Amino acid sequence: MEIQQLEAQARPATGKGAARKLRARGRIPAVCYRKGKEAFPLSVDEKKLERVLHTAAGQNVLIQLDLQGPEATRKTVILKDIQRHPLAGILHVDFLEVLLDEAIVVEVPLRLVGEPVEALRAGGLVQQLRRSVEIKCLPTRIPDHLTVDVSSLKLGDSLHVEDVKVDGEILILTDPKEPIVVISAPEQEKAEVAEAPAEGAEEAGTSAQGAASGAREKKED
Repeated sequence: MEIQQLEAQARPATGKGAARKLRARGRIPAVCYRKGKEAFPLSVDEKKLERVLHTAAGQNVLIQLDLQGPEATRKTVILKDIQRHPLAGILHVDFLEVLLDEAIVVEVPLRLVGEPVEALRAGGLVQQLRRSVEIKCLPTRIPDHLTVDVSSLKLGDSLHVEDVKVDGEILILTDPKEPIVVISAPEQEKAEVAEAPAEGAEEAGTSAQGAASGAREKKED
């Protein structure tokens, strides 16, 4: 995985007021931390951060954070959390410092490839039930995504986490029996749904007939 460069500046002032002032200047408040160490407050340029996020790796992008100022230093980090506002955009970012020779746990998206032609011709519907899995690997081995080939699936077939192919340097932590995709037959499902009201209506009709008969008997008495 290619490592992206991103400059950062120390952030001496914290709190909502200081964060608003930073964002007004086009900078995003952030923190960088590592397990067992105190979080370090900093800020990054909003536009440069957006460019880093729009690489193929997405949120799992590996970043070399260049801290400017008297305490200039470099840290290799990944994005651990991003707080967004629907209108204001990115509000805050958490960076996690990583070691290139130490495995980490991340969530990686699943991408369906291929087309189950036979199933689609038979009216089948491709339903993706899971869109990501948790993996453990070295930071430089984090894939942009994992592919799931559905081209050979037929009606009623399904694929599970255990069917995802990865190399020996990646360990999938998600339950291997978790379903990822299933090919269902919507026409059959509609027929089953249609039968249920019909049975209910028949029962209601029988009840109504019984009630009417009882009413006539009572009137004759």
